[in-house]
Amino acid sequence: MIDQYAKYLIFLMLVGASACFAAEPFTPRYPEPVHESWRWRFFPELKGQRASCLVQDGDGNFLFGTDDGIYRYDGMRWHLFPFGEGMVGAQINALYVARDGGVYVGSDRGISRFENGTWERVFPSEGEWNTYDLMEARDGSLWAGTEWGALRLMPDGARLYVAAGDTTGVREMVSDAVTFVVVPERVLNNRRLMVYDVCEGSDGAIWFGMYDGDLIRFDFASGYRRFSGEDGIDQGTYPRICVTGDGVVWAVYGDNSKSVNRFDGEKWEALGVGDSDHYYTSVLESRDGTLWFGGSCLVAYKDGVWRVYDSSVFSHCTGLHEAADGALWIIGRGREVARLDLGENQTQTYEGLIFQCDTARWGAVVYCRG
Repeated sequence: MIDQYAKYLIFLMLVGASACFAAEPFTPRYPEPVHESWRWRFFPELKGQRASCLVQDGDGNFLFGTDDGIYRYDGMRWHLFPFGEGMVGAQINALYVARDGGVYVGSDRGISRFENGTWERVFPSEGEWNTYDLMEARDGSLWAGTEWGALRLMPDGARLYVAAGDTTGVREMVSDAVTFVVVPERVLNNRRLMVYDVCEGSDGAIWFGMYDGDLIRFDFASGYRRFSGEDGIDQGTYPRICVTGDGVVWAVYGDNSKSVNRFDGEKWEALGVGDSDHYYTSVLESRDGTLWFGGSCLVAYKDGVWRVYDSSVFSHCTGLHEAADGALWIIGRGREVARLDLGENQTQTYEGLIFQCDTARWGAVVYCRG
């Protein structure tokens, strides 16, 4: 009898051992960070304030452009800088932090600068100048996309890239000393140079996104080259341009276009992504190489893979910004500001990680020391 029990015990031990040896090694599976609720934080303070743009200054403060002025958030407190006292406008369209730490504001009435706690008017000194976008080039000059052309501000003065037919009108609008650079008529096709977006390429070329959808590449050596729907662009209005680290140019439109447009240096390709009803109002390349698109939804592209996040949380994303800590900030007119933590220094989720006496129903959140 004892021998039978011993044999039975040995049999169970062998079966248990074989089951242990048959267990598969754990292969980490990472969930989509966008779908993890703990990564999100919402700020109701700007709900209904019609936030249109945001930047982070050199001190770590976040600045939000609204129809009331600029809201500054230092991580604990909110402070409003209203229009007036050197900051001109009634609607802020663009914010930009220059390399010297100065904050530039582009509004429906001109360009202002905030430095050392005070605002000063930059351009024009008098009158109104509708400004859509701001960008500092590698040479330190500040480019502005405006209703009357591409404005380039330098220490030795201002240059305006403008249509020939608008020079007289501009002279009557502003008293500032401006040097006109007339853009050839063959490039503009009898239209005003209304620059809605301005971007610098990896090769130093400056890209202008015209209000009506045409795109113009300009460099001082070879001049101008215009692209339109005839070149393969799914063209709309209100363009936004991004040149990624590999030199590829991406362009999207806020209206009358449903595609993401890609230019590899030789030809344009219009890419349909997700639902055909999507539109895009912003594009951003984050430091990890992910390309983010905001608009009617949130879209990410990396290593040839597209991900479409279609949710009320991501709808009507008018602006995207990557913070110094790698978090993605998302704004939309009339909506709460959202922060998406994309970091892995503190916490990482592993799907299907099973501990002893656990089941495969849940994943595990592992806290790491950064």
